[in-house]
Amino acid sequence: MRSSHFSLTAGKLAFLIAIVALLFSNVYAASDNSKTFLNRGNEAIKDKDYQTAISDYTKAIQIDPNNADAYYFRGFAYYKIFGDLDKAIPDFTKAIKIDPNNARAYVSRGNVYDSLGDHNKAIADYTKAIEIDPNNVASAYSLRGSAYANLRDYEKATKDAREACDLGDCKLLKYMIEKNQLRE
Repeated sequence: MRSSHFSLTAGKLAFLIAIVALLFSNVYAASDNSKTFLNRGNEAIKDKDYQTAISDYTKAIQIDPNNADAYYFRGFAYYKIFGDLDKAIPDFTKAIKIDPNNARAYVSRGNVYDSLGDHNKAIADYTKAIEIDPNNVASAYSLRGSAYANLRDYEKATKDAREACDLGDCKLLKYMIEKNQLRE
């Protein structure tokens, strides 16, 4: 009787293992399919087939709603290619919610806010990007400096322009020199 109980338990265990394996294989398959559509979207961007890119990014999101890159790239396409700021912000925000350490999503959302004239929100996003990755964000310093300049805070703009230049991006500093906006 004991061996029968043991084989029944072993049978249940084997069944449970099979179910768990099936569930995990479906999760990985969905993730792989999502990455496939993400890659197709990126290829479509290279081919300047922007509608297909948006469609592929959307499919990637439908398959895997936690694919931060799909939200980021779709937001980027909406912003840079179509100029659709109202669609770009929610995609960048979702990418940030999924991956709070996504510095490029903060920079891109900051760019949209800056385009909308909301320089304080832009500054907040650029600041967050700098906090996340302080050694690889020359553009974030430059963009934040530009947002400060738009608010006529030339002291902070100068500080960021110098920091950006130290990191290799001297465009803002040159512009501020040209416009006589530098402050010590």
